[in-house]
Amino acid sequence: MRLENYYNIVEVWKSGSISKAAENLYISQPNLSLSIRNVEMELGFDIFKRKSTGVELTEEGKLFIQSAQNILNEVENIKKIPFRFTKYKNLSVSCTNSAFFMKTFISFKEKFPEESSRDYFKETGLRQTISDVIERRYRLSLFYCFEERKEHYQEMAKQYNLEMLTLMEGLPVELILSAQSPLLQETCIPFSDITRYRFVTYEDFPFEDWLHILGFKNGRNITYIYDRGGLVDTIRQGGYLSVIMKGGIQTGKETGCVSLPICGLDSFLGVYMMKQKPYCLSPREYRFIKYIKEKLKTLK
Repeated sequence: MRLENYYNIVEVWKSGSISKAAENLYISQPNLSLSIRNVEMELGFDIFKRKSTGVELTEEGKLFIQSAQNILNEVENIKKIPFRFTKYKNLSVSCTNSAFFMKTFISFKEKFPEESSRDYFKETGLRQTISDVIERRYRLSLFYCFEERKEHYQEMAKQYNLEMLTLMEGLPVELILSAQSPLLQETCIPFSDITRYRFVTYEDFPFEDWLHILGFKNGRNITYIYDRGGLVDTIRQGGYLSVIMKGGIQTGKETGCVSLPICGLDSFLGVYMMKQKPYCLSPREYRFIKYIKEKLKTLK
Protein backbone atom coordinates (compact mmCIF):
# COMPACT_ATOMS: atom_id res chain seq x y z
CA MET A 1 0.00 0.00 0.00
CA ARG A 2 1.31 3.46 -0.89
CA LEU A 3 2.12 5.87 1.92
CA GLU A 4 -0.31 8.38 0.38
CA ASN A 5 -3.18 6.01 1.20
CA TYR A 6 -2.35 6.11 4.91
CA TYR A 7 -2.45 9.92 4.88
CA ASN A 8 -5.75 9.96 2.98
CA ILE A 9 -7.50 7.45 5.23
CA VAL A 10 -6.33 9.16 8.43
CA GLU A 11 -7.59 12.47 7.04
CA VAL A 12 -11.02 10.94 6.33
CA TRP A 13 -11.12 9.64 9.91
CA LYS A 14 -10.16 13.06 11.32
CA SER A 15 -12.64 14.91 9.10
CA GLY A 16 -15.53 12.53 9.64
CA SER A 17 -16.50 12.68 5.98
CA ILE A 18 -14.98 11.87 2.62
CA SER A 19 -16.12 15.16 1.07
CA LYS A 20 -14.50 17.26 3.80
CA ALA A 21 -11.30 15.19 3.64
CA ALA A 22 -11.17 15.60 -0.15
CA GLU A 23 -11.42 19.35 0.29
CA ASN A 24 -8.61 19.37 2.85
CA LEU A 25 -6.43 17.13 0.68
CA TYR A 26 -7.12 19.12 -2.53
CA ILE A 27 -8.28 16.06 -4.42
CA SER A 28 -11.66 15.18 -5.90
CA GLN A 29 -14.21 13.29 -3.79
CA PRO A 30 -14.71 10.51 -6.40
CA ASN A 31 -10.95 9.88 -6.58
CA LEU A 32 -10.66 9.75 -2.80
CA SER A 33 -13.64 7.38 -2.51
CA LEU A 34 -12.17 5.10 -5.17
CA SER A 35 -8.77 5.15 -3.43
CA ILE A 36 -10.29 4.09 -0.11
CA ARG A 37 -12.39 1.38 -1.74
CA ASN A 38 -9.30 -0.03 -3.47
CA VAL A 39 -7.43 -0.15 -0.15
CA GLU A 40 -10.35 -1.91 1.55
CA MET A 41 -10.43 -4.49 -1.24
CA GLU A 42 -6.67 -5.00 -0.89
CA LEU A 43 -6.95 -5.46 2.90
CA GLY A 44 -10.04 -7.63 2.76
CA PHE A 45 -12.12 -5.60 5.21
CA ASP A 46 -14.01 -2.30 5.38
CA ILE A 47 -12.32 0.56 7.21
CA PHE A 48 -15.38 2.82 7.21
CA LYS A 49 -19.13 2.51 7.51
CA ARG A 50 -20.69 4.94 5.01
CA LYS A 51 -23.62 6.96 6.37
CA SER A 52 -25.66 9.87 5.06
CA THR A 53 -24.04 12.11 7.67
CA GLY A 54 -20.47 10.98 6.95
CA VAL A 55 -18.37 7.96 7.90
CA GLU A 56 -17.43 6.09 11.04
CA LEU A 57 -14.82 3.42 11.68
CA THR A 58 -15.59 -0.27 11.67
CA GLU A 59 -14.01 -2.40 14.40
CA GLU A 60 -11.31 -3.41 11.92
CA GLY A 61 -10.97 0.23 10.93
CA LYS A 62 -10.19 1.27 14.50
CA LEU A 63 -7.23 -1.10 14.58
CA PHE A 64 -6.14 0.06 11.14
CA ILE A 65 -6.11 3.73 12.23
CA GLN A 66 -3.97 2.90 15.28
CA SER A 67 -1.37 1.21 13.10
CA ALA A 68 -1.60 3.88 10.39
CA GLN A 69 -0.94 6.65 12.91
CA ASN A 70 2.08 4.79 14.25
CA ILE A 71 3.43 4.39 10.71
CA LEU A 72 2.91 8.07 9.87
CA ASN A 73 4.50 9.20 13.14
CA GLU A 74 7.60 7.17 12.32
CA VAL A 75 7.66 8.58 8.80
CA GLU A 76 7.60 12.09 10.27
CA ASN A 77 10.48 11.20 12.58
CA ILE A 78 12.50 9.96 9.61
CA LYS A 79 11.78 13.15 7.66
CA LYS A 80 13.06 15.26 10.56
CA ILE A 81 16.48 13.61 10.54
CA PRO A 82 18.08 16.07 8.06
CA PHE A 83 16.80 19.02 10.13
CA ARG A 84 18.78 17.76 13.12
CA PHE A 85 22.14 17.31 11.45
CA THR A 86 22.43 19.64 8.46
CA LYS A 87 22.92 23.40 8.18
CA TYR A 88 21.79 24.26 4.70
CA LYS A 89 23.64 26.90 2.73
CA ASN A 90 21.53 26.60 -0.37
CA LEU A 91 18.07 28.05 -0.99
CA SER A 92 15.13 25.75 -1.70
CA VAL A 93 12.10 27.90 -2.55
CA SER A 94 8.77 27.14 -4.16
CA CYS A 95 6.62 30.22 -4.83
CA THR A 96 3.45 31.34 -6.54
CA ASN A 97 3.85 32.64 -10.10
CA SER A 98 5.31 36.13 -9.91
CA ALA A 99 7.98 38.07 -11.78
CA PHE A 100 8.60 39.92 -8.52
CA PHE A 101 9.65 36.75 -6.69
CA MET A 102 11.86 35.64 -9.58
CA LYS A 103 13.60 39.01 -9.93
CA THR A 104 14.13 39.22 -6.17
CA PHE A 105 15.63 35.73 -6.06
CA ILE A 106 18.05 36.55 -8.89
CA SER A 107 19.08 39.91 -7.43
CA PHE A 108 19.65 38.28 -4.02
CA LYS A 109 21.99 35.70 -5.59
CA GLU A 110 23.91 38.49 -7.31
CA LYS A 111 24.19 40.60 -4.18
CA PHE A 112 24.98 37.72 -1.79
CA PRO A 113 26.69 35.02 -3.88
CA GLU A 114 27.31 31.61 -2.36
CA GLU A 115 29.61 29.81 -4.75
CA SER A 116 29.46 26.44 -3.03
CA SER A 117 25.66 26.18 -2.91
CA ARG A 118 23.20 24.82 -5.43
CA ASP A 119 20.03 26.87 -5.16
CA TYR A 120 16.56 25.69 -6.19
CA PHE A 121 13.72 28.02 -7.14
CA LYS A 122 10.35 27.03 -8.55
CA GLU A 123 7.37 29.08 -9.77
CA THR A 124 4.10 27.21 -9.56
CA GLY A 125 0.49 27.47 -8.41
CA LEU A 126 -0.78 28.30 -4.94
CA ARG A 127 -1.86 24.78 -4.02
CA GLN A 128 1.34 23.27 -5.40
CA THR A 129 3.75 25.57 -3.55
CA ILE A 130 2.20 24.62 -0.20
CA SER A 131 2.16 20.93 -1.16
CA ASP A 132 5.86 21.23 -2.00
CA VAL A 133 6.59 22.14 1.62
CA ILE A 134 4.13 19.65 3.12
CA GLU A 135 5.78 16.86 1.12
CA ARG A 136 9.29 18.30 1.75
CA ARG A 137 10.20 18.71 -1.90
CA TYR A 138 11.17 22.32 -1.05
CA ARG A 139 11.99 23.85 2.32
CA LEU A 140 10.31 27.24 1.89
CA SER A 141 7.03 28.29 0.30
CA LEU A 142 6.38 31.91 -0.67
CA PHE A 143 2.84 32.75 -1.69
CA TYR A 144 0.34 35.57 -1.86
CA CYS A 145 -3.41 35.59 -1.31
CA PHE A 146 -6.09 38.08 -0.33
CA GLU A 147 -5.92 38.92 3.35
CA GLU A 148 -9.47 37.59 3.83
CA ARG A 149 -8.08 34.10 3.19
CA LYS A 150 -5.19 34.33 5.63
CA GLU A 151 -7.04 32.45 8.37
CA HIS A 152 -7.77 29.57 5.99
CA TYR A 153 -4.06 29.05 5.36
CA GLN A 154 -3.20 29.44 9.02
CA GLU A 155 -5.55 26.55 9.72
CA MET A 156 -3.92 24.53 6.96
CA ALA A 157 -0.49 25.23 8.43
CA LYS A 158 -1.68 24.03 11.82
CA GLN A 159 -3.14 20.88 10.30
CA TYR A 160 0.11 19.92 8.58
CA ASN A 161 2.47 21.03 11.35
CA LEU A 162 3.74 23.99 9.33
CA GLU A 163 4.71 27.47 10.44
CA MET A 164 3.23 30.40 8.51
CA LEU A 165 4.90 33.81 8.72
CA THR A 166 3.59 37.12 7.41
CA LEU A 167 6.13 38.92 5.21
CA MET A 168 3.95 41.84 4.12
CA GLU A 169 0.28 42.83 4.02
CA GLY A 170 -1.70 45.67 2.49
CA LEU A 171 -0.33 45.08 -1.02
CA PRO A 172 -2.43 46.15 -4.01
CA VAL A 173 -3.44 44.14 -7.03
CA GLU A 174 -3.34 45.49 -10.55
CA LEU A 175 -5.33 44.93 -13.71
CA ILE A 176 -3.23 43.65 -16.62
CA LEU A 177 -4.34 44.09 -20.22
CA SER A 178 -2.94 44.16 -23.73
CA ALA A 179 -0.99 47.25 -24.81
CA GLN A 180 -3.44 47.39 -27.73
CA SER A 181 -6.59 47.38 -25.59
CA PRO A 182 -9.06 50.24 -26.08
CA LEU A 183 -9.48 50.29 -22.29
CA LEU A 184 -6.15 52.10 -22.01
CA GLN A 185 -7.96 55.38 -22.54
CA GLU A 186 -9.46 54.86 -19.06
CA THR A 187 -7.58 56.09 -15.98
CA CYS A 188 -8.81 53.12 -13.94
CA ILE A 189 -11.29 50.27 -14.28
CA PRO A 190 -14.19 50.07 -11.80
CA PHE A 191 -14.11 46.96 -9.66
CA SER A 192 -17.75 46.24 -10.57
CA ASP A 193 -16.86 46.09 -14.29
CA ILE A 194 -14.17 43.41 -14.12
CA THR A 195 -16.57 40.50 -14.63
CA ARG A 196 -17.83 42.02 -17.92
CA TYR A 197 -14.62 41.29 -19.79
CA ARG A 198 -12.87 38.17 -21.03
CA PHE A 199 -10.80 37.08 -18.07
CA VAL A 200 -7.76 34.84 -17.63
CA THR A 201 -6.30 33.66 -14.34
CA TYR A 202 -3.97 31.08 -12.83
CA GLU A 203 -5.65 27.67 -12.58
CA ASP A 204 -4.10 26.65 -9.25
CA PHE A 205 -5.74 29.40 -7.20
CA PRO A 206 -8.91 28.11 -5.49
CA PHE A 207 -12.07 29.93 -6.59
CA GLU A 208 -12.70 31.21 -3.04
CA ASP A 209 -9.19 32.68 -2.89
CA TRP A 210 -9.34 34.77 -6.01
CA LEU A 211 -12.28 34.90 -8.43
CA HIS A 212 -14.92 35.02 -5.68
CA ILE A 213 -13.25 38.02 -4.06
CA LEU A 214 -13.03 39.72 -7.47
CA GLY A 215 -16.81 39.47 -7.83
CA PHE A 216 -17.21 36.41 -10.05
CA LYS A 217 -20.22 34.24 -9.24
CA ASN A 218 -18.62 31.06 -10.56
CA GLY A 219 -15.60 29.90 -12.51
CA ARG A 220 -17.38 29.42 -15.83
CA ASN A 221 -16.30 31.25 -18.97
CA ILE A 222 -12.88 31.89 -17.43
CA THR A 223 -9.66 30.91 -19.17
CA TYR A 224 -7.26 29.14 -16.82
CA ILE A 225 -3.50 29.16 -17.37
CA TYR A 226 -0.90 27.33 -15.30
CA ASP A 227 2.26 29.42 -15.77
CA ARG A 228 3.27 33.06 -16.05
CA GLY A 229 4.38 32.84 -19.68
CA GLY A 230 1.03 31.44 -20.76
CA LEU A 231 -0.83 34.14 -18.83
CA VAL A 232 1.20 36.88 -20.56
CA ASP A 233 0.63 35.39 -24.03
CA THR A 234 -3.11 35.09 -23.44
CA ILE A 235 -3.37 38.72 -22.35
CA ARG A 236 -1.13 40.04 -25.11
CA GLN A 237 -2.55 38.05 -28.01
CA GLY A 238 -6.05 37.14 -26.90
CA GLY A 239 -7.31 40.44 -25.57
CA TYR A 240 -7.99 39.07 -22.10
CA LEU A 241 -7.78 40.89 -18.77
CA SER A 242 -6.27 39.54 -15.58
CA VAL A 243 -5.86 40.68 -11.99
CA ILE A 244 -2.58 39.79 -10.33
CA MET A 245 -0.28 40.86 -7.52
CA LYS A 246 1.45 44.15 -8.30
CA GLY A 247 4.75 43.36 -9.97
CA GLY A 248 3.49 39.91 -10.91
CA ILE A 249 4.55 40.28 -14.55
CA GLN A 250 6.74 42.65 -16.52
CA THR A 251 4.63 45.49 -17.93
CA GLY A 252 5.23 48.31 -20.39
CA LYS A 253 4.32 48.80 -24.03
CA GLU A 254 7.53 47.04 -25.08
CA THR A 255 6.32 43.87 -23.34
CA GLY A 256 2.85 43.99 -24.90
CA CYS A 257 1.15 44.16 -21.48
CA VAL A 258 0.30 47.21 -19.40
CA SER A 259 -1.36 47.72 -16.03
CA LEU A 260 -4.24 49.87 -14.83
CA PRO A 261 -5.43 50.54 -11.28
CA ILE A 262 -8.77 49.15 -10.11
CA CYS A 263 -11.26 51.58 -8.62
CA GLY A 264 -13.37 50.48 -5.65
CA LEU A 265 -11.60 47.24 -4.68
CA ASP A 266 -11.09 47.29 -0.92
CA SER A 267 -9.28 43.96 -0.66
CA PHE A 268 -5.51 43.75 -0.34
CA LEU A 269 -2.97 40.99 -0.64
CA GLY A 270 -0.66 39.50 1.93
CA VAL A 271 2.59 37.73 1.15
CA TYR A 272 3.40 34.80 3.42
CA MET A 273 6.02 32.13 3.96
CA MET A 274 5.46 28.54 5.06
CA LYS A 275 7.98 26.01 6.31
CA GLN A 276 7.98 22.84 8.35
CA LYS A 277 7.52 23.84 12.00
CA PRO A 278 10.53 21.84 13.28
CA TYR A 279 12.85 23.41 10.71
CA CYS A 280 15.02 26.40 11.72
CA LEU A 281 16.03 28.77 8.94
CA SER A 282 19.72 28.84 8.07
CA PRO A 283 21.58 32.19 8.22
CA ARG A 284 21.36 32.49 4.43
CA GLU A 285 17.64 31.78 4.46
CA TYR A 286 17.12 34.45 7.14
CA ARG A 287 19.01 36.90 4.95
CA PHE A 288 16.91 35.95 1.92
CA ILE A 289 13.60 36.42 3.76
CA LYS A 290 14.79 39.77 5.12
CA TYR A 291 15.75 40.78 1.57
CA ILE A 292 12.30 39.76 0.27
CA LYS A 293 10.59 41.85 2.97
CA GLU A 294 12.66 44.92 2.03
CA LYS A 295 11.78 44.53 -1.64
CA LEU A 296 8.07 44.06 -0.84
CA LYS A 297 8.01 47.57 0.65
CA THR A 298 8.59 48.96 -2.84
CA LEU A 299 5.27 47.51 -4.03
CA LYS A 300 3.12 49.55 -1.65
